Amino acid sequence: ELPNAMRKLYKTEKEIKQSVEDMDNNLTFFEFKRLIRGQKYSPSVVNYVPMVGAPLATNLLAAFDDDVPEEDQKEAFEFIDKSKNGTLDKTEIADLLRELGKSEMEVQKLIDYMPAEELDFEAFTNWWRSGLSRPLMTNVSGYRLPNPAKVHDLPIIGTCTSLTQDVLVDSYGWTAGAAAKTLNMMTPEELKKYYEELDTEKKGVVSMKRIAKAFRESGMSEYDIKWHRDSCSKDEVTLEEFMRLMRIGQVEDPDVKPPAAEG
Repeated sequence: ELPNAMRKLYKTEKEIKQSVEDMDNNLTFFEFKRLIRGQKYSPSVVNYVPMVGAPLATNLLAAFDDDVPEEDQKEAFEFIDKSKNGTLDKTEIADLLRELGKSEMEVQKLIDYMPAEELDFEAFTNWWRSGLSRPLMTNVSGYRLPNPAKVHDLPIIGTCTSLTQDVLVDSYGWTAGAAAKTLNMMTPEELKKYYEELDTEKKGVVSMKRIAKAFRESGMSEYDIKWHRDSCSKDEVTLEEFMRLMRIGQVEDPDVKPPAAEG
């Protein structure tokens, strides 16, 4: 029935074939709508202007965005909640923010100041309504100190300081900074040690959720975390699969091997 419905909407046979191959056996109404029309919300096209587009859209144009109805938030939340446990972790919340039209820069800022590791729908809607609010105090080398980023929350002045920081600092991370981080890759031995530290129960497998959290704690961007997550079709990975993932972004590649065990 789905192919016939798509034909009535003037979808090509190629689009129909791809959609049928990608779909599960049963679709929710939200998944059907998304399949037919695509994602409902998307970031402003200003975000794609080199260097200054994302900072301008995040700090100036976002104030004029139409609010997303709670019904749409609920549908998107349930769509992202694949485990159906009623909560989303930070990686899943990042996916939800993208589904609701947030740009990668906005996603990063929001996740950086997300109030908990996981949110249920009520907590998410309260957080969504409150907007980005930075804590008054922050931890620096174990000491509680005033948070200088709090200045960005001030009316008018905060918009100017946040825009300046995004253009001069954060944009570097999306361009030359990102390239530099890619070149500075860990050695196989370092990757092996890193994996073993994550495998606290010594089961020989580590969940992608645990890996994503570790990546975040080490300073990896939400964009890069998503890229690694999407490159892996498994919920848990072995050391060998982790090595392949980190080297070329594919768990299935047979040519990348972890270092031999010592002794």
